[in-house]
This record gives sequence, C-alpha cells and structure tokens, in this order.
Amino acid sequence: MPKVFITSEDPKLDYSPAYAHGEKVIGVFPPGQVHLHPQIALYRAREVLRAMEPDDWLALSGDPVKIGICVAVAVERVGKVKMLRWNRHTTSYLPIEVDFLDAAAPPQKP
Repeated sequence: MPKVFITSEDPKLDYSPAYAHGEKVIGVFPPGQVHLHPQIALYRAREVLRAMEPDDWLALSGDPVKIGICVAVAVERVGKVKMLRWNRHTTSYLPIEVDFLDAAAPPQKP
C-alpha cells in the first residue's frame, strides 16, 4: 500500500482525506521554523523520506521552505514525485505527479 508523508503536520488540521491515497506515515517535520537550522531540516527530511518509494505521496502542508526541502529530497529518492495539494474549495486533495527525470520532454497539452 502506498504511504502518505505529510510535509509538516499541524495538530489543528485533519489530514484524513489524504489517507484515501495511502497509509499515514509520521510527518516529516513537526510544527516550527527551519530558518535557523536548514541543514538539520534537510537531514531530518532525508531520514524520514528514506522510506519513500515511487508509489508514495507527499501531502503538501505548512511552511513553503519545508515543502521545498521535502520535494527536493523526494526527487533525490524517486525522481517522479507524487504530491497531494489541498483544495479548500472542494475540500479535497488534488493529486499532482511531476516527473523530474523527464524534464527535458516537451509538455503535453491536456
């Protein structure tokens, strides 16, 4: 079963809709800032996302710096990153897949 990695968990939010895409995994980052120790944040992301496989998802939540670190580490791990983006209008997660390894290919119009 795919896993869902929450980029930064906020205890006030309900992430259960993301678990329709897979099994919950501990959040990559606890609440708080990373600007004072970005290298420690990078190390933590690499430790947690070491278990990431191509079918797993990143649920994007919280600090954009934390999200960026998680996406960069996911690219290192699997190349094609599957992300879940919260849409407050539909109150659901939108799946987005980006193949960073095939970035040279021309984009396909829908």
